[in-house]
Amino acid sequence: MNGNKVLGVALVLSLVLGVVLFFGNKKSSTEVYSTEESVNVEAGSETEIKAFIDLNLYKASPSDANLNQLLDYCAQAKSKGWLNLDQQLQYGKLKIETSPAPMEGIFILRDILAADSNHVATIETLGQMSIRSGQFEKAKKRYQKLLSLQPENEAYQTQLKAICAELGDSDCL
Repeated sequence: MNGNKVLGVALVLSLVLGVVLFFGNKKSSTEVYSTEESVNVEAGSETEIKAFIDLNLYKASPSDANLNQLLDYCAQAKSKGWLNLDQQLQYGKLKIETSPAPMEGIFILRDILAADSNHVATIETLGQMSIRSGQFEKAKKRYQKLLSLQPENEAYQTQLKAICAELGDSDCL
């Protein structure tokens, strides 16, 4: 099979799986057919959970009809080590935005930093949250860390200057 055919088959398979997941098919299994063999995907299997997360996580909002299923699948995937750090960040943000206990999301973000203390997107997210909650000392430390990782980032420099002004600190760069 040449490369274009392989890509075509992969696209068709992902579209079929996406349609099945989008319409909430809850049968115990779904058969997905390729030109070479059939694959049986069990409901709640690693394959189904990862596909559902891939299709929904980055476009999810607090008003999505399938939000609870997405959060449940993310929790399962995180506990089994199936989420990469960027997916964990998105999951944590969703928990913060939608959970009656937003600290669960904060703990997810802290877990990311425990795995990679230089995960820029997570540090930035925590910095923004610190600003929104008026915790400017924490925000200052986070933006200083961001600048140590990306010294030329003008947005981080500007944000740190604003934090310093809020704190009355004239020299915190």
